[in-house]
Parts: sequence; C-alpha cells; structure tokens
Amino acid sequence: VARASLIAMTAARAAMTVTARVVIVAHASLIAMTAARAAMATGLVARASLIAMTAARAATATARAVRESSMVIVRGVRRAEVFHRKGGRKYGKDNPVISRRQNDDRQVIDEGSVRTPRERDTRRNERRAADERTRDKRAVDRRNRDDRRDGRHQFSPPRALEEKLAKEVRRAVGERRFAYVSRQVGAALDAYDRERWRDASKLLAPLLEDLYLVLDVRVIAGRVEYKLQRWRAAAEHLEFARAGDPTDMTNMPVLIDCYRALRQYDMVDQLWEEMKLVSPHPMVMAEGRVSTAGSYADRGDLQSAIRIMTHGGEPSHVQPHHVLEWYVLADLHDRAGDPVTAKRLFAKVAKADAEFYDVTARLAALGDE
Repeated sequence: VARASLIAMTAARAAMTVTARVVIVAHASLIAMTAARAAMATGLVARASLIAMTAARAATATARAVRESSMVIVRGVRRAEVFHRKGGRKYGKDNPVISRRQNDDRQVIDEGSVRTPRERDTRRNERRAADERTRDKRAVDRRNRDDRRDGRHQFSPPRALEEKLAKEVRRAVGERRFAYVSRQVGAALDAYDRERWRDASKLLAPLLEDLYLVLDVRVIAGRVEYKLQRWRAAAEHLEFARAGDPTDMTNMPVLIDCYRALRQYDMVDQLWEEMKLVSPHPMVMAEGRVSTAGSYADRGDLQSAIRIMTHGGEPSHVQPHHVLEWYVLADLHDRAGDPVTAKRLFAKVAKADAEFYDVTARLAALGDE
C-alpha cells in the first residue's frame, strides 16, 4: 500500500508540473497575441512581428520542455512500478540468482542420446555414405590426374560402338549425323568407364532428344544419373529400359536403390518380388537383396532386413557377392544389437578379403584382438 501511495504521489506531482507548464505556455501565447494587437493598433507593425516571433519561439521551447518532462515522468512511473513488483537491486549474497546456483542440490544425470535408434542408424549411414563418396572422388581425381599427365585422355580416340548399338543410333539420327553422334556416345561410354560421371552426363544430355528410344543409351544415362545421386531421373531412364526388355534384370538392383532413396517402398517390394520370380545371376540377385534389405532397415524394420539377407548355406567357393552379403548381414546384426553374430560375420569377411571396405575397423570396434 505504501509503495502504491508513493507511485500515485509521484504521478500526481508529475501531472501538476505538466499542468503548470501548459498554463505557462498558454499565458505566453496570450501575452504574445495581446502585444501583437496593441502594436498593430499603434501602427508599430515591425515591432508587433518581432514580439510575436519571440513569443512563438518561447512557446515552442516551452512545449519541447513539457514533452521531455512528460517522458521523464513516464520513465519514473515505470521505474516505480518495477520497484513495487520486484523491489530494489540486490548485490553479493543477497543476489537471488547467485544464491540459487550455490545452494542448488540438484544433480545432472546423463541418460544418453535423445535420438531414437532409427535416427542414430540413419546418421551413421549418412556418415558412411559421405566417407565412401569422398574416397571415390579422391580415387577418380587421382585417376584423372594420371590421365592428364600421361596425355591419354585428351588424345585417345573414343571407342567404336558395338554393331547393335551403332545400327540403332544410325536409325535414330540418320546417316549425315551418325559419325558425330557415335563419337559422342563413345566418348560418354569412355567417361563412364573412367568414372567421370559429370563428363558422361554432359556428353549424353544433348543426345537424349534424338536417342530417346535407344535402350542402351537410356541405360547408360540412368546409370550416370544414379552415380550423380539424381534418383528420380535415374529411375525414369531405367524404367524405360525395363519396359523395353522386362526379362533383363541387370539394372534391377540400381532401380530398387533409386526407389529406396525416393522412399517409394511399395515399388521396392514390387521389384524385389519380380527379381525373385526371375532369379537372375547370383551377383545381380545379391545386389538386389542388399538394396531391398537396406530399404527395410531405413524403415526401421531390421528383423525383416536380416531375414532377407539370411538365405542358403555355406558356399563351397567364396565369390565376391558372398563377401558383400556377409558384410551387409553383419552390419544389420550390429545395428540390431547382436554383436556376437556381427563379429562372427565380419571375421568371415576379413578372412575372405581383409581390405573389404572397413571390415578391419568394424572388427576392432567390436573388440577383436
């Protein structure tokens, strides 16, 4: 109550001060008007103007002072309100913030990451994919640098097209443009073999308008777009090739991986069922199995991914696709919380190929001596 009374008294004094100054301004204006009328009545026009100007300036200065005083009054009222609500400033031991920090008995308990297992797996896969892209890029740059140093890339003629592809290109562009277009297609194939994906894409882009119906060219274009991680464009090219020859399963793993990246999991399941019915070459089948299992892992269904990767028995002769399947299956078991099985499978991979991806580091992380 006492503080509220103090605030009210301060506001009343401020209002009285403002009222008094306003009265002064009014008196000054009245005096100026009276003096001007008197001077005009006596014929002293110049003096009347001077007196009026002086009075006007005095009134303007007074009004400015009144405005500044009003702002000071408003700030004072706000300061009084804050003082009434929170009290005065406190220093040293009386500071509530410092006291709360010193006397706080609470303990901080680290309960681990706030991310879900799926988010952790996704981030780990993204880091691994980034590391693989970096290694691939360095290898390509090193190979390109060697080619430039040896002069092989600039002056080596492009490869000649196979007879079947050459006939299709000739039928699409005509005899007059065949020589130029065939050279460009051959150069694109060379760039693809040298893993120069962007160069191959630049060479193929102007040709696709004329060679849109040539299946082999569309396959190469789809593969190039896949390497550049342009999933939708790659799927479009490979779907065209698949429609032209439904029995060819060579590009099916790549197409499955494109739909996996686009998160179109219904298409992934559909293409995987088609692959199982056709049962292509074991290497192609293994790549399709890996892509499909990866899509289930992305969905958070690690057990289904493990079931897809678990098939058959021990091979009598270890082939590269066996090593790939073991590695992927070991990674899935590791992510599912089964380090014993993961370690056993990684050991099989290391026995077959000690330099396969990061198998040595994975074994070390699992505690292998």
